[in-house]
Amino acid sequence: MKKIKIISTYVVAIMCILSTLFIQPKETEVFKTSTEESNKIMIYMLDKDRDLVPVTMNVNKKESNEENILVLFDLMKQDFNIHEFMSLVPKSIQCLDVNVDNDIVKLNFNEAFLAMNSKNELRFIEGIVNSIVQLNPNYKIEFYVNDQKINKMPLSQLPVAQFDFRLGVNNFKLDDDN
Repeated sequence: MKKIKIISTYVVAIMCILSTLFIQPKETEVFKTSTEESNKIMIYMLDKDRDLVPVTMNVNKKESNEENILVLFDLMKQDFNIHEFMSLVPKSIQCLDVNVDNDIVKLNFNEAFLAMNSKNELRFIEGIVNSIVQLNPNYKIEFYVNDQKINKMPLSQLPVAQFDFRLGVNNFKLDDDN
């Protein structure tokens, strides 16, 4: 009886090991958003629950993507009085410049970026990143303040890395107590 228990334990262990080696986890497909028409652009706004809501607008696109990114940023600062949506970008935050080099987008902001409401930081980053990657899905976005790369938000300690389309929107639960 003891041998049967040992043998069955080994068989189960071997099956577990083999299943982890040969069965690959399914990758979750990330929804990529893009606007095909040349005069349409998508921005994000916040709803009353602080979830991001995509809004497609007609805009005359500029020659360069740097200029288009500045247009996106400015649009997300405006209040459009659409339903109960709020602007994503606080009015105090200024995008000082945008530099695109080898699919790396460097966004340089003023100091107000560091004093952003900690409840909205994550949604701000998600909205900015996903608005920009519609221009080029290969873009990777980095955040700077006065030409200094940001690795962590000072108020919430949210890590800030190089982001791409895989960040997605509304994929994180916001803590209402912060």
